Amino acid sequence: MVKIGNLFNNYSKIIFSIMFGLLIILTLSIFVYADVMCDDDFECGLSAFIGVEYCIGDDVNKDRITPECINPGFENSMCVNHTTSELLFTCNDIIGDLSEPYCKNDDMYESKLITPGECVTFNNGISGCSFSNEIFEEILIKDCEDSYCEEFENICDGKDVYKKRECYSKGCSEDECFNNKNVEKEIVEECIYGCINGECVPEPVECNEDIDCGNDEFIGNRFCKDESIYQDFIEYKCLNPGLDNSTCVFLINETLIDECDYKCGDGRCKRKVIDPYGGFSEINETLADKYFKSGINTDYFGMELNESIVEIVPSSVGVKNVETSRYTMSTWVIIMIILVVVLIVLIIVMMLVR
Repeated sequence: MVKIGNLFNNYSKIIFSIMFGLLIILTLSIFVYADVMCDDDFECGLSAFIGVEYCIGDDVNKDRITPECINPGFENSMCVNHTTSELLFTCNDIIGDLSEPYCKNDDMYESKLITPGECVTFNNGISGCSFSNEIFEEILIKDCEDSYCEEFENICDGKDVYKKRECYSKGCSEDECFNNKNVEKEIVEECIYGCINGECVPEPVECNEDIDCGNDEFIGNRFCKDESIYQDFIEYKCLNPGLDNSTCVFLINETLIDECDYKCGDGRCKRKVIDPYGGFSEINETLADKYFKSGINTDYFGMELNESIVEIVPSSVGVKNVETSRYTMSTWVIIMIILVVVLIVLIIVMMLVR
C-alpha cells in the first residue's frame, strides 16, 4: 500500500510541474504580446458607409470607411481607416419608346420622350435623383435629299434646236422618301436647213468649184453668122468658192463652129452644084466634101455616106451629127470604075467567043 501511495504522489508532482510551466509560459506570452494591436484587418473592424449621400454630377455617392491592419502581428502594428467615395447609382434619363417614322421638312424622322434625370440635394441634406421637365426629341432617320435640276443641254428634235434637262423632285410623302424624274424641254431655235448635234445646220455653201455649178456645154441649135456656123456655149463659174457668200454664175458665148467656103444657111454650110444643063443648085456641104477640098483621101468615108455621118470638129467645140446627101463624089467614082471593069470583061469575053 505504501508503494502505491508513493507512486501517486510522484505523478502528482510531475503533473503539477507541467501545469506550472504552462502557466509561466502563458504569463510570459501575455507580457510579450501586450503591445501587438492587430494580427489582421478583421481585428480592426468591419467596412461600413458613413455620413449621408451626396452628388457628383448626376451620380449619387456615399463615403465608405474600410479598416486596415498595418504591420499585423508586430509590436508596431496598428489599425487605420480608409475613406473612399462609392457610387451608389446614376440618375440616368428616362427614355420613352420611339414613334413610327413620319415626314417633316421633306425628310424622315422618329421621335421619343425623354425625362432627364439629375442628382439633387433635398432639404433634409440627403442627395438623390430627381426627374422632371419631359423633352420631346426628334431624330432624323433618313435624309430624302433636295430637289435639283441638271444643266440644260442643246439637242435636236426634228429639224429644230431644243434645250433639255432632267429634273428630280425629291422629298417625303406618306412616311417615305420619293424621287420623281421630270424632263423639261424648250425650243431654242427653228432651223431652216435642219439640226445636227444640237446646232442648226448653216446655210449650205452654194459651190466650192466651177463644176459644182454645172457642166460647160453647147446649148440650142446651130445658126449662121457672117457666112459661118455658130452655136451658143454656156460656161459656169463659181464666185467666192467655199464661202458662205459663194454663188454660181454662167456666161453664154457665141462660139464659131465652122467657116463656110460658099455660104451658110439654116446652121449649115452650103455648096453650089452645077448640073449638066448649065443650071445649079445649093446643097448642104458634107464632111467628105470638106476633106476632099482639103486634099485628104475620102475613100474611107465612101462606105459611110449612104447614112448620116459624124462631122469631126475641134474638141473645144464638141461633136455633132450632120445630115449628108445619099451619094457623094467618091461613090460615083467607084460606080464608074466598076462599070469600066464590067465593060472590059464583056469585051474580052466577046473576043474569046469569036
